[in-house]
Amino acid sequence: MQGDIDYIKRYEPLWGGWYVEKLIGEGSFGQVFKIVKEEWGFRYEAALKVIRVPTKGQYREASAVMATNDDSLMDYFEDSVKNIVNEIRVMYTLKGNSNIVGYEDHMVIKRDDPPGWDILLRMEYLKTLHSFISETLLTRKDVIKLGIDICSAIETCSQRGIIHRDIKDENIFVSKYGEFKLGDFGISKELSKSGRAASMKGTPLFMAPEVFRGEKYDVRADLYSLGIVLYRLLNCGRIPLVPPYPEVIKYKDSEEALERRISGEELNSPIEAGDKLGAVILKACRHNSSERYSNASEMRQELERVLDSLGTEEKNQCLTLPGYKKRNEKQRDAEFDKTEVYPEFVPEEQKKSPMDLDDIFFEDDIFEDDFFEDILEQVNGDDAFDGSQQRDIKVSRSSRGNSQGNIINGGLVSSQGLWDYYSITNKLCKVKIDGSFEQVLANISAWYINVLGDWVYFSNSGDDDSIYRISIDGAYVEKLNSDKAWDITGKDDWIFYSNESDGYGIYKIKTDGSCRTKISSDKSYCLNVTKDWIYYVNKNDKGSIYKIKLDGTERVKLIDNDCNYINAEDGCIYYANNSDGGRIYKMTLDGNVVRINEDTSSNINVYGEFIYYSN
Repeated sequence: MQGDIDYIKRYEPLWGGWYVEKLIGEGSFGQVFKIVKEEWGFRYEAALKVIRVPTKGQYREASAVMATNDDSLMDYFEDSVKNIVNEIRVMYTLKGNSNIVGYEDHMVIKRDDPPGWDILLRMEYLKTLHSFISETLLTRKDVIKLGIDICSAIETCSQRGIIHRDIKDENIFVSKYGEFKLGDFGISKELSKSGRAASMKGTPLFMAPEVFRGEKYDVRADLYSLGIVLYRLLNCGRIPLVPPYPEVIKYKDSEEALERRISGEELNSPIEAGDKLGAVILKACRHNSSERYSNASEMRQELERVLDSLGTEEKNQCLTLPGYKKRNEKQRDAEFDKTEVYPEFVPEEQKKSPMDLDDIFFEDDIFEDDFFEDILEQVNGDDAFDGSQQRDIKVSRSSRGNSQGNIINGGLVSSQGLWDYYSITNKLCKVKIDGSFEQVLANISAWYINVLGDWVYFSNSGDDDSIYRISIDGAYVEKLNSDKAWDITGKDDWIFYSNESDGYGIYKIKTDGSCRTKISSDKSYCLNVTKDWIYYVNKNDKGSIYKIKLDGTERVKLIDNDCNYINAEDGCIYYANNSDGGRIYKMTLDGNVVRINEDTSSNINVYGEFIYYSN
């Protein structure tokens, strides 16, 4: 609402450089805004939670009851402010955990008209679980990962004597990297030394029986609530003891289900959980807390064992969640039929504003020509790349190739013949280069895509960056190995990659997954495979550029600068020279080094007669 935005804008610039962009959520707790900061051509995003004490309703109610002046009302509500500040302190103590929404900063501002306080809390900008489910198909593996991640968050809370007390789907968020995070500690309570926490706060739908009855409780109450979250996701979006999907649920069904659950009625296993996962959830949701997991670590380890024991098909089973409406029907249809072909594919126009590199990597519509015009500049010239610049050159789809060097953008796109193969949020797709047909190959989050013959090779971020391949028609998917692989590059019948599982050493495997071979122990980045050589940045030697034979028999140091984003192309090596402010350099075969331009550059891609780069 514009009035709410205008109200907060009076405090701008927030923390010296942040500005309100839009309202993204509101409830009884207050409002949440998206705020942005732009600096040196980069754009930063955060969430701003605004709590007004008292709210307008609280102010009217207190005025009517107390019939007193504003000073007395300020005294009346001051304790509320102190409690909220204490809860912010709790968030601060949890700072740094990857599975808890990150606290960044806060302000408490006293106001006069109307009298009260505005509490501003800056946190990391995340997607709600509801939005995440609305945009992608949730699998059984996703739900297990959610359980593991939130158990990790609960572990951290327990170590600091904190019970969240309101774990529910609305308080779970998702990062752009697929991490599930626990947030909204607005009603959390730090335990006293006696270990008692007897106040009843939380949401009844997810509440443990002992909390509902106002009895003593501990961390097992949080595990119970997490169990109900997992139960609902694996039960077609329905809480325990209501009529099964697709039967119609009436209000009395929900009320009766709550009463039956709180009274101790035994729960059936969630419909789509399977035996092993269902057993974990039912144990977490036992009526008697002494029969549940004793701590979050125990439940997390059990979920990890279940995940390891499931086969690929069991892990990747797509869940039925009819309550979450997809953003558009075509997307939903594509998710249920991965081989459906659409008659046209028209991406939305990109918003023309400063972007950070994560925006470049994670925008869905990365193939719109306007997008490239906005973020790329081209260095054009003769074969020597003399550094003359041409701006606003139209880039056609057919000009985007898959040279061996074009992997430093995360390998989100690769071309072969008439098709572009690309990755968007949790999907691997292909589209004709003229944009006329699009096909979803699989619901997989893919990096470092390489197309060789009838196969697409990639790193599967949904399986710890293991190497996979999928047939170009999407009919067959196969895991090749379990190495955490970066900079995958295919050549002939070999796949070369940087192996994070072994300190980023250089490895190769056959395209069928056999003959796993270690080529070098150098900590390597930005692998380029050209003819008989692998070119790479050696982080063990301060970012110097090396080359090594494909069989590892000969290793040569080429450049002594601190380098990044190398491309070996047509007998020359192009790179961003960190020793000279990130400017683009090239080295010829005779060892001559030339600076190409004056821009601070990253994400270099050399293709044909052009260098494409982020300025």
